[in-house]
Amino acid sequence: MRLLRNHATILALSIVCLLFPLPLLAYETDVHFGLSYWLAARGGFGHHEANEIARGNQKTDKGWISATHMILLSVCAGQGGNIEDASRDVRDRHFRSNDAVPRHPRSRPVHAGGKYATQDISERANESEDSDDLYYRFGRSLHGYQDSFSHQGEASTLVVCPDDWVWSHSKARGGPDSHDPDLTYKYESDAMEMAKNSYEYVLKLKKRRQKDYGSEASWSSLESDVREFVRAKTKTEKERWLTKRNVPQARAIAAETNLPAGDNGWTHYVGQRLDLSPPQGSPTREERKEMQAAGVRNSQFEEFLKKNAAPREAVQAVEHVLEEWIRGRTDLMQELLATELSVNRSPVSREVFSRVLRSFTFPDHGAVNEARHGILSSQRDFSGTLQVPDWKHMFRPITAEHRITVIRSQSSNQLRDEVVAAFQFVHAPNDLVLLTVERRKTRWVVKDLTNVIVH
Repeated sequence: MRLLRNHATILALSIVCLLFPLPLLAYETDVHFGLSYWLAARGGFGHHEANEIARGNQKTDKGWISATHMILLSVCAGQGGNIEDASRDVRDRHFRSNDAVPRHPRSRPVHAGGKYATQDISERANESEDSDDLYYRFGRSLHGYQDSFSHQGEASTLVVCPDDWVWSHSKARGGPDSHDPDLTYKYESDAMEMAKNSYEYVLKLKKRRQKDYGSEASWSSLESDVREFVRAKTKTEKERWLTKRNVPQARAIAAETNLPAGDNGWTHYVGQRLDLSPPQGSPTREERKEMQAAGVRNSQFEEFLKKNAAPREAVQAVEHVLEEWIRGRTDLMQELLATELSVNRSPVSREVFSRVLRSFTFPDHGAVNEARHGILSSQRDFSGTLQVPDWKHMFRPITAEHRITVIRSQSSNQLRDEVVAAFQFVHAPNDLVLLTVERRKTRWVVKDLTNVIVH
């Protein structure tokens, strides 16, 4: 195992792991829910079955507590869990590599539609007996198969984790902080192949059922529609495609993508969330497992906070920084920045850092992603923010008790205390922001902003 370099970063990542199904960076709601629902419907399934396939698919990202948190807690933060089980669970659900861990990423690339990628979905499609959660479980399996196309290649290594266990977006497609593999138009041929093969598995599932379903469309009759879907570059274009084809929750599906708003404008999408609740409020067996996992996660989180809670003085300092940031008081905010600044632990100028801060309050977060949060271009105008009754309402509740979580660093000394704040903006629900704040003698200053994609 490599020597861990920054305990504050490790603690911050521990928060990420406890709270979210971490940086898996796969296709988004447009593929996993919207396209999957439509393909099932065009294959002859009714609304209920198509919706359960789409729900199971999407909840693999949204509802299941990913074992990635176990990896980082166990190895990177040295707390609890089982690294072997955790890493293998991530592989099974999201990174369908033919080769198992532990081994270096170069020895276990993910192959799009490879042997291991097809194993689980083939088993589900060939089940002969109906069960009360078959369609939901098929959606789960379809998710991993689809992800093999966006996750293909050699996983990138991460500074704070051991190479032999980690999973992330490939180097060739931008690395672990790139949204590009999520966006269908960026890799059109891969997305088209993924959709065609997904449809074939839908038809195999239908063939094994005893119930009579509707007639199925040929792939050739669907191909041009799918290509139009794949090429859509804005939320507006995705929503119009889905609405035209009677896919439910079209606006919410589009809203949860990391695409710019387009013609409809950001106000049309802000606050929209996909409803993944079970029909008639009756969870499947798989969902009951998720509930149990959520209970474990919440207990871990509360215990973690007790052990690593920042002193009240530090929490107040962080809240002061955040209030000045949200209120756009850039003149006062300058006094709260360290001399040496970094974004994602890479040194940047004060000008760039300030632009990154402004980008996070810009309402159209898809447009912000195109500019890599202000890192790539100084031409984009990031002025403007959401209007909220209280500055704290800019942050999405992480749990019932927490909007902003602040933890202390174990590397503190008498002259230098360091804490990390973790939070999400309401208009950027897939981005977790980690802000490192340090006390230097008598004042607290910001020194690093790290962004982690959490869907």
